Amino acid sequence: VRGTVCGYQKHTHKQVRSDIWTYSFKVGKEIEKVVFDIHMPAESFNLFTDIATNILDATETVVINDGLTYGKKTLTLWNPEPGRYTLKIIAAYTNYELKEKWKFDLTESYYLKDKISISVTKNGSSSFTLYPATKTKLNYTLSKSLTMPPAGYVIFGQIDFRNRYTGNVVSSVPVQFKLGLK
Repeated sequence: VRGTVCGYQKHTHKQVRSDIWTYSFKVGKEIEKVVFDIHMPAESFNLFTDIATNILDATETVVINDGLTYGKKTLTLWNPEPGRYTLKIIAAYTNYELKEKWKFDLTESYYLKDKISISVTKNGSSSFTLYPATKTKLNYTLSKSLTMPPAGYVIFGQIDFRNRYTGNVVSSVPVQFKLGLK
């Protein structure tokens, strides 16, 4: 069993009444990539003939140019230079006069260059067997301390359960760490 803390992320629900929606975000030098997952329900997606999804840098140069397909799109900005960027969605209404409200869900994930390993043990051993429908207490340790994510974000990662003989991943479990000051 091995795991990794990947970075920090935030899930939001957006409602828009315009044909253009923009979102400004900042990338630091510690970021390996930024991933935006956009999911639009059919009733919103069907309001448009085309939906452009772009990421622009601080000079408003388009660095990613794509389009929403079947209400879903994943945009990945690899090895970004530190600075400000803008996610821009431009939607072409089928009936522009109506300009109906539309909505979508957005998951923004910031992957760190310096990953944190997660070690998982059962009764002190890193090699163990899990059985279906049986609760099992597992312990974990991190290779280093977590840093506080920006406000509104959670730290995320994944734990992979592997076949002890082949090393192949049999199951993966997403993990989240919610940090905050009390």
